[in-house]
Amino acid sequence: MIVTETQTKKIISVALSYLGHKYEHGFDCIGFVRNVYKHAGIDIPLISGTTFPPEEFNIMEDQLSNSPIGHLIFLKDRYDPRKERVWTHVVLTLSENECIHSSIFYGEKVSISNLQEIMEKRYDFVPSKPPNE
Repeated sequence: MIVTETQTKKIISVALSYLGHKYEHGFDCIGFVRNVYKHAGIDIPLISGTTFPPEEFNIMEDQLSNSPIGHLIFLKDRYDPRKERVWTHVVLTLSENECIHSSIFYGEKVSISNLQEIMEKRYDFVPSKPPNE
């Protein structure tokens, strides 16, 4: 999905306004990004971790080194025992190296993290469709 410059500014502004907000039921990672995007006039469909992320909302792996600001990256926790889960976490990019997310593993609140660092320590990139498609 291509977001306009105006939408990107709104996405970032709203996301940053939630810094420190407590991670809780309804305000987990997907609840956070759905809320942020909604305030920017973009509706993210209801999705679950058992389905691949919608292509229009997930950047491609080759874009990771130059992540578009305000876009989403879906990730899979490599330590999560739930094998039926395709993705377990979603982050919103703030820059090429930073993301903002609501995470139980990163302070149980909305926080800013280094994208490469969280991917090295815990998460793997999730494509928008199975690798064999």
